[in-house]
Amino acid sequence: MAILAALPFSAVQAAETTTLHVVVTGLKTTTGTIRACVFTTPTAFPSCEKGVGTIKADAPANAPTVKFDIPGVPVGASVAVSLFADVDNSKTMDRNFMGIPKEPIGVSNNATESFGAPKFEKAQFTVKPNMTVPIALRYY
Repeated sequence: MAILAALPFSAVQAAETTTLHVVVTGLKTTTGTIRACVFTTPTAFPSCEKGVGTIKADAPANAPTVKFDIPGVPVGASVAVSLFADVDNSKTMDRNFMGIPKEPIGVSNNATESFGAPKFEKAQFTVKPNMTVPIALRYY
């Protein structure tokens, strides 16, 4: 304990976190689960299944607009949110033989690409305390 007492207070203090409020719009069904991931690095973005070290949250997909919270997001961090509507509750995103999502997906900033998955750089934002992030679902 004496060692901790000798360290400056800021070295012992944990990083400030906040709750990110997410508003998902465009859901065409009221079954299943919204599965969301907050990425702090571009590694594996936007795949929630492969997102190692991401902050994850789920919410019932029970209305055309779903509001839920993701606690523990670092304030001031540059992050991106990726989510999908797991309509069949399989806990994985269903894809067709070409790898295109069969379930609705969304990312922060409603970032898109002409071909392929959205890039982390287009979806990223700086976290502020009690921030609300709107995300519109896309269907392919």
